[in-house]
Amino acid sequence: MIFEYKEYLDGLFSFPLILFMIGIALFIVGILAIFKVVKINEKHRLIRIILIFALVVLFTIEPGIQLSKGIKLLSEKDEDTIKLSGSISSIDNDKYSPRFYYDGNSCFGSYITVNNTRVYIMDIGELEIGDQVTITYLPKSKIVLEVTIE
Repeated sequence: MIFEYKEYLDGLFSFPLILFMIGIALFIVGILAIFKVVKINEKHRLIRIILIFALVVLFTIEPGIQLSKGIKLLSEKDEDTIKLSGSISSIDNDKYSPRFYYDGNSCFGSYITVNNTRVYIMDIGELEIGDQVTITYLPKSKIVLEVTIE
């Protein structure tokens, strides 16, 4: 499987950044509503303020976690990759993974350990503990761009 650097940059940085900015904007609107700077119908004021803060959580928590994975991509290039061969000793699914598509299949993020190196990979479910693989990954973000099962 081969993933392009730009796909990761969009999925782990650009899109989460947009959602995070929407969350911050909603947070500001919520604060302004509490202090009555923004006019809200008094009849449903509390419900609307709670709804605004629920949207803030929705638009900041998960994108913020994804941003923490993708922020290091800004200081890396395609050419900075490292090749590593070995056996997969652990696979941990990422519950905050964005969805990517590879050959029409839905992929989700996982952390795998190969030769005591923990890396982040998009997987369609074909990797198993004990598989012999060769991976190409970015050293700072630990994001895998290519994996070959041997």
